[in-house]
Amino acid sequence: MAKKWEDIRPLSQKELEDLIPKSDDELEDFWRLSSGSETEDNLEEDFSLSESEYEPETSDRESTDSDECNYRKRRRINRGSKPTQEHFPVECDQGDGQVDQLAAQNLEDEQSVSNDQEIETQRPNIENFSQTERGGSNQDISDNEDLHNLGDKPHETILNKGMRGKNGHRWCTVSNIRKRVAQRNIVHVMQGPSGAARDADSPSGAFQCLFDESIFGKILEHTNAHIAIRCENYTVAKSTVSTTTRQELNALIGLLIFAGAQKDNHLSTREMFDSRKSGSYYRATMSCERFEFLINNLRFDDKATRNERRTVDKFAPIREIWDQFVTKCNSSYKPGNYITIDEQLLGFRGRCPFKMYIPSKPSKYGIKIVMTCDMGTKYMLNAEPYLGKHTSTHGVPLAEYYVKKLTKDVHGSNRNITMDNWFTSVSLADQLLKPPYNLTILGTLRQNKREIPPEMLNLQNREVGSSLFCFDQQKTLLSYKTKKNKSVLVLSTMHEGSRICQNTQKPEIILHYNQTKGGVDAFDQMCGNRSCSRKTRRWPLCMFFGMLNMASINAWIIYNHNLQKRGKQTITRKAFMNQLHEELVRPWLEQRLRVPTLQRSLKLLISDIIGLPLPNDQTEPPALRRTTCYICPSKKRRMTSLYCTHCRRAFCAEHRARCCVTCDADK
Repeated sequence: MAKKWEDIRPLSQKELEDLIPKSDDELEDFWRLSSGSETEDNLEEDFSLSESEYEPETSDRESTDSDECNYRKRRRINRGSKPTQEHFPVECDQGDGQVDQLAAQNLEDEQSVSNDQEIETQRPNIENFSQTERGGSNQDISDNEDLHNLGDKPHETILNKGMRGKNGHRWCTVSNIRKRVAQRNIVHVMQGPSGAARDADSPSGAFQCLFDESIFGKILEHTNAHIAIRCENYTVAKSTVSTTTRQELNALIGLLIFAGAQKDNHLSTREMFDSRKSGSYYRATMSCERFEFLINNLRFDDKATRNERRTVDKFAPIREIWDQFVTKCNSSYKPGNYITIDEQLLGFRGRCPFKMYIPSKPSKYGIKIVMTCDMGTKYMLNAEPYLGKHTSTHGVPLAEYYVKKLTKDVHGSNRNITMDNWFTSVSLADQLLKPPYNLTILGTLRQNKREIPPEMLNLQNREVGSSLFCFDQQKTLLSYKTKKNKSVLVLSTMHEGSRICQNTQKPEIILHYNQTKGGVDAFDQMCGNRSCSRKTRRWPLCMFFGMLNMASINAWIIYNHNLQKRGKQTITRKAFMNQLHEELVRPWLEQRLRVPTLQRSLKLLISDIIGLPLPNDQTEPPALRRTTCYICPSKKRRMTSLYCTHCRRAFCAEHRARCCVTCDADK
């Protein structure tokens, strides 16, 4: 009688124990019944039938209960159950119970790629993808299809069922396609400003969320301490070499931002303050000499303890305010689903213990900063200077150290980190998938990694644009041939399967990497387009200029986000920088307008800039030059600089009358 598929139940534990041979004779009978009565070909023919109408042979399988149990046991093995001694009769050597290791290994390889389990698909980031090979048919490849038959196709995506790297790392070319979004790709986050930055309704308010009172206070304290030492070298006290105030420091930063907005940072100080070349706005704020003096005397740490701190940290001259600034940037904004980690090079050619040479960068020489940026808005989230051999990583590889440290505030959020081949490694991908990190990565991989199978590096008999995929649990490795003798390796823990875009005929992993890799590069480009940096031989000052560039961009992103939230039109970065410098400079201009000894031409200029009239004591006519007394005869020609306060005519000492304040008021 034919058995239905659902009637064939799995064996219980007791039935399995009864099947175990107890002696050599039972083992010989067991092997004869299981392997001699039915051949492999018969089994393959039986298993090719449909599940609902399975017709097992009744000649041997229904003759005895033992034969039926043997049949059930073999069927379970072919369906993918884990091979054990209870489930599979293995060949023994001289009755000693030793398992044939080669047969067991081959069986384990087959079971690892045919295991039938429920899985989910990743979140789609790019539309119009199919699960077919490039150049192949549109028919989906099922798990039960013979994968070895795909080798003759022009664009291979599958080499064989198992590959190993040089260090023995095992890869498989059979991917598990999920029907739902994987848990590691689900992100619950509301992107945008956070904390006090959500209430920033002006450019200066957004800027001061990043450069707060604490940072300004430290800069002002250490700068005035250094100026006080410098003043001892001057015999005559002058306003040019005096200490500064908070309003003047804001005005100095405002001028640097204004120079960046107008792209005047390449001009010398004399050219900037020349009204014939760059306008008179710089002269209205401060003199050229005062500007140079303040720039040269800016300090960011205590000079008395600097040498002691430098023995531990080479970044000590600016470490304190740098850490505060980065912390403010990180806490003022929540990034989206995708974050980019890359490097920025601040151009600098002076003396610096950790100066780098990167020929691919425009500046070539400078200070390397490793940073993370939000992919969508290009907001700088976290940054750390690269100190070379002076970096203390506590035994962790340098690339892993920077990735884990810079992504510390997004650990456990399931976000995706896009990186280049300096950071990407198989070990890092495995670590970030586990708690407490819970992050996925997408990045190019260097071809000298020992985990890469040799088959992924072979370019022979491959067409340009062909793709090779291999998988290891949640990791996907892609080899994409870009040119005749060049291929790119990309490692992803977010993507699954070998999906190819129908429009561009490129893998989904390649397209997603191209979309998310440019977060830091775009941020660096914005810093260079309207830079506040000026030529200097002091690397801490170079870092300070870089901080101003970062702060102006981050503040612009925060301000525009708040404008959109209120339903208002966003502004360009140039317009934002112009408004920011006006708000920073205005308090200082109002204070400078009330200085009695300031030139009248500058007061008129300041009054025109800020839109305020001159003070009441300045509405009177200015003092006239020396002239002759209007009472004395012309023959005497007595020169005088005294003028009457009523008629404003000149008179000499002979014709001057003494009068008290009360009498003068009566007149």
